[in-house]
Amino acid sequence: MNLKQTTMKRVTAIILIVLALASYVHRPMAAQGDRFDLLIRNGRVVDGTGAPWYRASVGIRDGWIVALGRLADAKAAREIDAGGMVVAPGFIDMMGQTARPFINDPQAAFNLLTQGITTINCGEGGSDAPLGEEEAKKAGWRTMREYFAALEKSGMPMNMAQTVGHTQLRRLVIGLAADIAIFDPNTIRDRATFGEPHLISEGVKFVIVNGVVVIEEGKFTGATPGCTLRGPGYKKQ
Repeated sequence: MNLKQTTMKRVTAIILIVLALASYVHRPMAAQGDRFDLLIRNGRVVDGTGAPWYRASVGIRDGWIVALGRLADAKAAREIDAGGMVVAPGFIDMMGQTARPFINDPQAAFNLLTQGITTINCGEGGSDAPLGEEEAKKAGWRTMREYFAALEKSGMPMNMAQTVGHTQLRRLVIGLAADIAIFDPNTIRDRATFGEPHLISEGVKFVIVNGVVVIEEGKFTGATPGCTLRGPGYKKQ
């Protein structure tokens, strides 16, 4: 491994740490008796801090994790029994390449979601914007803002962060978003092989993006709650 590859791996590790730490700030936890949109019970929580797993329930409201702990008296519009399964933060694919296929078919994300991936980082090589004049005519957008608008208008099944080529890395602060993967540690496996690279992973029972279930019992629900992740300087027009 050369110096450039080593440096990139370290930068990637730092970004993941920043994202993990950012998920524990800015959101006050709800009280035990509150009502939630979604309540995940009886799971073995692996929270990403490096601590051993622990038994807890997770309360979600308005796309955010607002409670974590023993929530025996809590009520929710929907409950998921995660008994015997691991409840973990949704995984981040740092080499997601592109979200462009989602514009035409949200189910294009199925192979990623069934691995527990809830966020992809795109553009490590080329990127879908900005585009030249001829490419823009074919695509329907030219700037990154126009590309993001096209993605959000079509509906996204997962979250997407975008870089432009190899050299620009963006630091993102996303808060305690309810992006969660629930899987059976005894049955989870990657079925893809060199000869059959399109085989879908097994064992991921539920995937939740921004508080909405997008994979249920291994099947795509058709929900598109994903969003494009923007830097702190972004101002909505």
